[in-house]
Amino acid sequence: TDASKLKNGSSHGALNGHASASGGSVLRAVRRQVAEVVALNRGCQVLMLFRFSMSLGFFLFHAAFTVSVKERFDLSAREQSFFMAYVGLTYALSQYFVAKPVIRLYGEQPITPMLACIVALAAGRYIAYITTLLPVMLAAMGLVVVAIGVMNTTISTITSKAVPADQIGGLYGLMQAVENVAGLVGPSAGGYLGEVHRYAPLVTVQLLYMAMALMLITLFRARVMPLVRAAAKEKSS
Repeated sequence: TDASKLKNGSSHGALNGHASASGGSVLRAVRRQVAEVVALNRGCQVLMLFRFSMSLGFFLFHAAFTVSVKERFDLSAREQSFFMAYVGLTYALSQYFVAKPVIRLYGEQPITPMLACIVALAAGRYIAYITTLLPVMLAAMGLVVVAIGVMNTTISTITSKAVPADQIGGLYGLMQAVENVAGLVGPSAGGYLGEVHRYAPLVTVQLLYMAMALMLITLFRARVMPLVRAAAKEKSS
């Protein structure tokens, strides 16, 4: 009947209005969090840009590297499983046996090991991408995975010191968000560059690492390190 249609229409309108209001409140909450964590802390912007660059380099290279490995080595399913297990185990071990000692050793001066990681990433990925020897490729990827493990742990440690304790969760959420964006952009970009030229993804990643190294010795040193030193000073006082 017309009355029931009118009632249903009112119900749908109320539900849509409630959904719009809920969506608006969520958007406002996100904007407030971004304003609190990012706009008031320039060091966080540099951290997120660095995190995005790290993730973009990983996804961009991985898309082209997977195709390159198949073309050069034609690994069987068993060999592919071994390779993935090797990468996972190396990463896990690097977190405990390499990353933690490095962080304890360098403490408030993480730029030096981070620069070393960038050099290791650039060299390891270059060798892994061009070699035709499987053992050399595995060794080069081992170096890359260890460097990623140290870098990720270092970034997480710095992130925990970049903002007050009540804002750490928001900053971690933003860091995860920019990593997800890189995960959307990187594979497509890597695949496209691989079609343009075989070595185009490798060259792009190398240029990205050069930019990251420059970022470390300029923006990172100027914007992020004061936050780390201030946190250490506050903790010791």
